[in-house]
Amino acid sequence: MISNYANPILSNILLVSGTGRNVGKTTFICQVISKFKLSGIVGIKISPHAHSIDTDSQILLSDNDFLIGNETKLNTSKDSSRMLRAGASQVFYIQATDIYLPKVMEFIHSQTLSTMPIVCESAALHTLLPNALHLRITNGTPHKSTQLSANRWIENTDGIFNFDFSTLTFENSSWSLQTEKNFFTFDTINT
Repeated sequence: MISNYANPILSNILLVSGTGRNVGKTTFICQVISKFKLSGIVGIKISPHAHSIDTDSQILLSDNDFLIGNETKLNTSKDSSRMLRAGASQVFYIQATDIYLPKVMEFIHSQTLSTMPIVCESAALHTLLPNALHLRITNGTPHKSTQLSANRWIENTDGIFNFDFSTLTFENSSWSLQTEKNFFTFDTINT
């Protein structure tokens, strides 16, 4: 359980999660980054699993429980490199289990401006930031038990998303999603 994170609302964070591995989360995020690259968008990749770290990686903060790195390499196949190639002004790579996400987000908050658009690949952050705009990528029918955990489900069929990227906006330091019937912002989604 994630709790005790005394944060501002952080409406500048767009959460993207998926129903599993290889459903298109990073591909979707790269398209978002490409659209907002002139805004100085920041990418965040959070992994609850430990991966090997290059010896020349730029580690910003690390202890026995988590690692926060700054991606600087454009030429790898890592998700964080893909975000950088898509046009992110900065990409943080984080290895942390859910319990350490409050500490990790405090650090990220200290390193970024609240006016900067941030897109983050993480399902667990939705618990920590329940008012953030949360989009979930699937390549099949969403599981009924998790349908309420996202503001919008996005189907990925062979790399084509059933999502109109022009409906996603970042204005006044907040992410918004225009739908055919309603206009949502992070403030109104969960009310």
